[in-house]
Amino acid sequence: MVHATADVIDDVLSMGAAGLGMLLQGPGNIAAGVAVREGMPIFLALLLMVFVAVLPFLMVFSRYDVSVLVTLTLVFFGLQFFYVLWGMAFWADNHLHEALTGAASAPKANPIQGLVALWVQRFLYIVFPMLWLAAIGWVGVKADAVMAGMSKMADSAARAAQSGGDTAVSAAKAAATKGGKR
Repeated sequence: MVHATADVIDDVLSMGAAGLGMLLQGPGNIAAGVAVREGMPIFLALLLMVFVAVLPFLMVFSRYDVSVLVTLTLVFFGLQFFYVLWGMAFWADNHLHEALTGAASAPKANPIQGLVALWVQRFLYIVFPMLWLAAIGWVGVKADAVMAGMSKMADSAARAAQSGGDTAVSAAKAAATKGGKR
């Protein structure tokens, strides 16, 4: 009984400390969350503008290499997909409180739920798109490796065709000179 009472007191003190911390830092966290939520599309628009402006120079300097074209296409797709990711994050952010507390219950001022909502919001708006871009970059690197493998196969096929052609020409010359010596 004493152990259970100590756990309850510990929980109450922890919740009180978390509530005090959320009370003191809450307005700053809310302002930072709103700034992130409102500023990300503006940042993405500027990033896409710079990407499109630099794209011709990248293609010229890469001498129109196919692997660079594939990589840049994947990067552009990855950046465009940020709008979808942020749309899902916006939806989740708007419905997160309802998911945590339930639709029928009255809103509760639970600091732990507020902290969870804050970290989920940061993950959805910042970390998840970074993971997405890293995955798309990994696909680009693998596509570059596949392109290099295809180039090697094309070179070996060209060498085999050249060897076969040389063999056919030498056989034809041998047959032509053999027939002329009779």
